[in-house]
Amino acid sequence: MVGRVSTQLGPARVTVPVLYRSFAEISSALGTVGEFAALERLYCGLSAVDFSRRVLSAGPDSLAVLPLRGVH
Repeated sequence: MVGRVSTQLGPARVTVPVLYRSFAEISSALGTVGEFAALERLYCGLSAVDFSRRVLSAGPDSLAVLPLRGVH
């Protein structure tokens, strides 16, 4: 899957707002010395979410499938 983070965050904000808010809460720690600890705490407390079903399937009209050759 290839795409811009901002493109994937929009649908996630609508379909799994709790997950979106969890990441938004640690955004100020990203790129700092506290990033690893913040991400570790975040991931330890997250429930599993099927991104394909919960996020991507909710807005299929905004998705595209392209053939890709020469990738192994």
